[in-house]
Amino acid sequence: MTGRVDGAWLDAAPRGAYCPRMTRELLTTDELAERLKVSRRTVQRRMAAGEIPHLQFGGAVRFDWEAVLRTLRQANDETAKGGAS
Repeated sequence: MTGRVDGAWLDAAPRGAYCPRMTRELLTTDELAERLKVSRRTVQRRMAAGEIPHLQFGGAVRFDWEAVLRTLRQANDETAKGGAS
């Protein structure tokens, strides 16, 4: 099984195997909502709109915390630049 984060393919290691490439912190929808201080539904809507990067393994959805922060910062920077014009 593979997943895609930030344009790079990640190979899923067998359960219990050490995988140095997969050391990122992955969060559930509820955990991400708590960190962002928004509702679970807001996270789901933003994910569906393609505004929050995510990984999907079957029915399980996980969020790479660093990728989410980077995406939100970029969106914020673009909004600030657009407002200054």
